[in-house]
Amino acid sequence: MSLAEELVNEILTRLPAKSLMRFKSVERSWNTLFKTNSFIRIQKERQMNEDRVIIFYNETGIYDLPKITVVSTCDPPQYETLEFPISHLNYCLMEHITSGYCNGIYCLEAVFGCNYRETNHQYITETVLWNPTTREAKVIPNNPLAPTGNFMCHSGLGVSDPNTFDQFKYIQIYIAGAGADNEYDVVYVELYDLNTQSWFVIHDIHVTRLKSSLLAPGSYSNGLCHWLSLDFTFILCFDFHSNKFRTIKSPLTTQFCRIIEPNNCIAYLVYETDYDYDPPRHIIQIWNLEQDDTWVKRCNIVAADEYVTICAILKDYTEFIGEPLYYYMPLYNSRGQLLRQFQIPARQHIGIYDYVETIAPLSLYII
Repeated sequence: MSLAEELVNEILTRLPAKSLMRFKSVERSWNTLFKTNSFIRIQKERQMNEDRVIIFYNETGIYDLPKITVVSTCDPPQYETLEFPISHLNYCLMEHITSGYCNGIYCLEAVFGCNYRETNHQYITETVLWNPTTREAKVIPNNPLAPTGNFMCHSGLGVSDPNTFDQFKYIQIYIAGAGADNEYDVVYVELYDLNTQSWFVIHDIHVTRLKSSLLAPGSYSNGLCHWLSLDFTFILCFDFHSNKFRTIKSPLTTQFCRIIEPNNCIAYLVYETDYDYDPPRHIIQIWNLEQDDTWVKRCNIVAADEYVTICAILKDYTEFIGEPLYYYMPLYNSRGQLLRQFQIPARQHIGIYDYVETIAPLSLYII
């Protein structure tokens, strides 16, 4: 590669993903370059410091078509509205969730019911992988061999190699309800491989009994998907490379805990109230999960009131986005003080994630 080519490639990695989409047809070599893992990784990493989030929400109720807004959290904020990528003619949306996020790709699930004039009451369930930068969507077909019955199903999205962008996998875990011993059974695990476009069953589960059900959706980081238990005592992990499960003990258990994924790491949020103060202090502890499965306490936040709930962490843990309050989403600093409000008329937020533009394709193999 000549010095001129190296310089051009360096410049291209610094361009926004949407600009690169327009340049694919300029040079055939550029189109090939844009499909390499090394280029996609470098371009994505250089977009990760822009402090943007993507918010999936409803203005009225879950039966309405969800709204999607990308928010740049600078002052003043900037907004970009995106269209929900799933629809069916003559069917109305009944339910929708976001069930995973990985490398700029989002996993969306929707249930559609037939038109109210119809009498057969058919339903369509659809799962889609979606790249909002390229607007490409890939439908994950239903597994015809999946079990039917009264199961809880938990999903997650990830890649088998964190350094690649073409090995997306989608996992579904079927859990039976608590029996007489108050434990839950993992009865069936299936994995969809986007490269082979096929389902396969994971028989060597290892973790077959759980002391609690799980919270959804799963959070992806460094090749692993994580689900927090409903009683906040452990985290169930799935390794997309080895296809193995393991559990990690949570650092602390209170009446309310959550896990979120800021900048490709797992943060464990502990909400508690200190009644030694008058008025009582509402404290949010933030712990980080290390790669050796140990926990490190990152910081404490004194919340303005007990209703502050963090759903996104920004600027190296110095700013935090809270749950919707009166049709606005608040931004707090590390002292729990309100910085500004984003105009997101969300009666209910379905999911909020880091937004990083990526040109990773869903339908073609990457070089």
